[in-house]
Amino acid sequence: MGKKDFEEMLNKHEAVIKESDIDWEKKKKDDLSKEFRKIHLKKEEKASLKDDIIRTWRNKCPQHKTRLDNFGKALEYNRQDAIMAAGSI
Repeated sequence: MGKKDFEEMLNKHEAVIKESDIDWEKKKKDDLSKEFRKIHLKKEEKASLKDDIIRTWRNKCPQHKTRLDNFGKALEYNRQDAIMAAGSI
């Protein structure tokens, strides 16, 4: 997967998030938001996007599991690409 493909995948995921019909006032009280607040209280800024946030989101919203798994893989791919680039410097 090249950089352009990765950027396209991220743009598609961003579009899905923007298009979701979440009622933001109601969201503050839903189970997922409560779990995110627990993570924040426990780990503050040290929460892991992949291990804490995406895992919790995937468990609470199984209908989005495939998208979240793909997003996690994209993050891992980008991380490996950055490590390889840093090693060649």
